[in-house]
Amino acid sequence: MRIENYGLLIPLLGLIGGFSIAILAIVTNHIRKRRMIEKGIVPPIEDPTCSSAFGLLQRGIIFLCVALGLGLATIFDRYNIIGGGIIFYFVGVSLFVGLGFIITSVLKQNEDRKDRTPQ
Repeated sequence: MRIENYGLLIPLLGLIGGFSIAILAIVTNHIRKRRMIEKGIVPPIEDPTCSSAFGLLQRGIIFLCVALGLGLATIFDRYNIIGGGIIFYFVGVSLFVGLGFIITSVLKQNEDRKDRTPQ
């Protein structure tokens, strides 16, 4: 195999690994539920649509921060600001995702503080 073809192996192995992990998670969950039923325990019903409002807010803020990081990195790269290059994509996404986690942490602390105050 020539060295040029090794570049194709990375995404291929990534896809195979990702699908393998997903299938393993599904099978493991099925086995766990089947064993619970055999023991007479009713497995909990998992409804993906009833996520908490805070979890949805956190995901939204993180996705927004990823988009802002990619957008800022694209602007830096396109107009060659401070040298440009691929490093701005990693730095931009990392900074904005970190900022998103800080924002959601502060929001969660404020929500917990409201819940603890007597009314």
